[in-house]
Amino acid sequence: MLYKKPQAHQTLSSYGQATRQTLPREFTVCSWNFQKAGAKAWAKEFRILADVTDIFLAQENRLTPAVLKEIKNSPLCWHEAAGFFFFRWNYLTGVCTGSIVNPSRVIFKQGGKEPFIRIPKMLLATFLPLGNGKNLLVINVHAVNFTRLDTFRRNMAAVAELLLNFEGPV
Repeated sequence: MLYKKPQAHQTLSSYGQATRQTLPREFTVCSWNFQKAGAKAWAKEFRILADVTDIFLAQENRLTPAVLKEIKNSPLCWHEAAGFFFFRWNYLTGVCTGSIVNPSRVIFKQGGKEPFIRIPKMLLATFLPLGNGKNLLVINVHAVNFTRLDTFRRNMAAVAELLLNFEGPV
């Protein structure tokens, strides 16, 4: 096995401070795969995007000191659902959602595993307050990369379960 599972207290973590109480009527969304953090200019690009984004969805987020620094210095409130540590790096890795508002609720689920290296996929659902008293359900899932169809279906079934039990915008 190339990874180890995080302990229960390490699976969900949060960083940063929200800048608003509710989402604006119109908002921006950015989806980012942190595999890009291998590029030389990733931090500058990340900073630019985080500064102008209301909801930031990140996958394959490795909480290295450099990534953690950028997350903490951004104007967003972040929640990370870590699925594993790679033995090679020993950094928590998973999905991370940033927002200009504090979520009213956060849920995470571990999905299936990639077929060859067997790393677990994660799903992170955040419920973000809107000005009308309702919540926007935001689902951040890393499910496609190197996943067999049956595993992908199980991951999407977890998404469907959240959708079926929620009344409001998604």
